[in-house]
Amino acid sequence: MISAAIAAATSGLRAAQRRSDVGANNIANAQTAGYTRKDVLLSPLVLGGEGRGVMTPGVQRAADDMLARDTRREASKAGYLDVQAKALAAYTDWVGQPQDERSISSRMAALEDGFQKLADTPESATIQRDVITASQSLAGALKEGAAQVRQLREDADANIAREVNFINDALSKLEKLNKEANMRSSTGQDFTEIEDERDRLLDQIAERIPVRTLTRSPNEVVVMTDKGGVLLDGTARQLSFTRTTQVDATLVYDPSGAPPPGFTAGLSGLTLDGQDIAPGSGDAMALQGGSIAGLFAVRDTVMPKVQAQLDEIASALAARFQANDATLAPGQAGLFTSAGLHHDRTVPANIPGMAARIAVNDAVLPEAGGFIWRIRDGIGTAPVGLPPVNSPNPGGHDVQVHEFLKSFADSVTFPAATDLPSSAPLASAARDMVGLQHTARARAEDRAESQALIRDSLVTARESTTGVNTDDELQKMMLIERSYAANAQVIKVASDMLDQLLSIR
Repeated sequence: MISAAIAAATSGLRAAQRRSDVGANNIANAQTAGYTRKDVLLSPLVLGGEGRGVMTPGVQRAADDMLARDTRREASKAGYLDVQAKALAAYTDWVGQPQDERSISSRMAALEDGFQKLADTPESATIQRDVITASQSLAGALKEGAAQVRQLREDADANIAREVNFINDALSKLEKLNKEANMRSSTGQDFTEIEDERDRLLDQIAERIPVRTLTRSPNEVVVMTDKGGVLLDGTARQLSFTRTTQVDATLVYDPSGAPPPGFTAGLSGLTLDGQDIAPGSGDAMALQGGSIAGLFAVRDTVMPKVQAQLDEIASALAARFQANDATLAPGQAGLFTSAGLHHDRTVPANIPGMAARIAVNDAVLPEAGGFIWRIRDGIGTAPVGLPPVNSPNPGGHDVQVHEFLKSFADSVTFPAATDLPSSAPLASAARDMVGLQHTARARAEDRAESQALIRDSLVTARESTTGVNTDDELQKMMLIERSYAANAQVIKVASDMLDQLLSIR
């Protein structure tokens, strides 16, 4: 019986040592992202129907599969909204508020004000030059806006490629971790740290695409998209995406291969086992959440709508100044041109990318061989008299100036898809456009912030359930210390008893 007591106490010492090691590791990793609390499993050691101490069959993670699933689902939603909010914030930070001097609406108002002054003093060469400068400023703002949109779309395309590479790499790592977990499990080794690493990778993947998982015997994780696309089942699958380095306004993603007039289908989708699962593909497994779907939205929906608004304003601007210039010959470009060409707004093919192409006609630019007085007399007016720099209307007629001013007063019809007013004067439409863009930003940021709160609350709940509380761990360490001391005392007492028995002669 004494030897049994020693054996039982020795098993208690071993268990206390194991628990101490695990507790110390918990405390050391209390701030490690993705680390889950570990607990040593204890069970009685029974031999021949009699208790012979304690055994430690393994280490258990404080995992919560339900919380992990919910957290990943909400993280996917947050990732989807966050990238869109950031893109709109970046654009509206550049464009400014409607009343800001640098905004397109303010530059439109400045041009109208310039023509008003020119109508009052048509003979002033200084005011004529000022109006041309204001025209260039407005055209430049539209082109800069289009450049900002293009940059954000190109950034989104590049980020999709980077995120796809990350997921492919993470899936390959998960495949290796599955094999390592199975090997350790079959040899009775602890593999809880491998499970932690798998969960960390799954959390990172879920931020990018919505996933669901299942565990197959013995310890293999199967990963699928939320729509059923298999990402990892024994062997890791690979997502495929082709980056496009230059994304102009006319380039779109169109899996049908029949884009609208004026557009070209050239942007990549996202394939899994040859199946296009990009948002907008129309496939049953198309992604609807995660940062990758959000980046597709930025590239294919959010920023193209901003581009369409810019194009419509630029197109209407060129068309109105052509329509209100009686000096133009058929097919002759007006004050604002599409890369120097006549602009007919009735032809849809001319509208995509108009903001990127709009420019002030060389006919009014002396540095390009033009004459500044054409801003008063009409773009199509031919020079007369000698020297040719003289205006054909030296008396300072203001007839054409008033015609140009009608361009700001005329109501313009805009397509409903742009969210611009169905009919409005140019200046009003420009203000509405900037306002709409800021409203879209505010709405996107509100949705992103609300979703981030939901995600963060679940992250906190998950950490509270599965993470390490150092105070609790220190209390456990004190109990382990007492257990260790008690078992050591049992061994000492039993040893003393054996010494006494051996001393009996």
